[in-house]
Amino acid sequence: MHTFENLSKDLDGSFTSVFPLGDSTCLVSYLPADGSSFGLYRYDPRDQETPEALFQGEKHLVDPLMIARLDPRPRILPSPVDPNKPTAILMVQDIGHSSIPKQEGIQGDSLASYIRFSTLEGELGVVEAKEDGSVYVKLDANTPFIMETLNKQGEVIQGPSDWIYLRPNERRACTGCHVNLELAPRNYQPHAVKEDPVILTSLGEGTSNKRGGGSK
Repeated sequence: MHTFENLSKDLDGSFTSVFPLGDSTCLVSYLPADGSSFGLYRYDPRDQETPEALFQGEKHLVDPLMIARLDPRPRILPSPVDPNKPTAILMVQDIGHSSIPKQEGIQGDSLASYIRFSTLEGELGVVEAKEDGSVYVKLDANTPFIMETLNKQGEVIQGPSDWIYLRPNERRACTGCHVNLELAPRNYQPHAVKEDPVILTSLGEGTSNKRGGGSK
């Protein structure tokens, strides 16, 4: 607010665009007062002298861009991925909240009570959802899996999902199964995360994929 400063008020001519360089000067598209086309110039706003001409052609050059070698310093991006951790965590806020059509011909309950995890080798485990529909599991990282929701009679309600995999040490959460991507999750603590995750791994972090009241 109110920080505008004219850095070329004493110059004749016109500017169309400015690209800042690393030495406090700028690469600019500039049309001198006696010129016929915009050219490529270097301008130093500190002394506000007439821009230094770099290239002037017959056609307008209106969008200067410096192309230079990238800084050899590697960019370090924050990431939870840890290749030394063989597992990952998945939390589903409500397995019954989905845009996937329900299976036809269901004889039992139409509400999802369980969620089944399967890998390329077969069924990994069936986990019972908490009363709010939430599920909290630990899975092998880098292992493709699919999910299906089941009723209390063991019938498939929705699914299978697309193939999914988690990266080592990743913590992933979703509101449900294929819900609106613009939908924000409910602002509350899912019941499932109040306990340890159900272990569905084969890498020695658990002796079984069953837990009392949590899976079957």
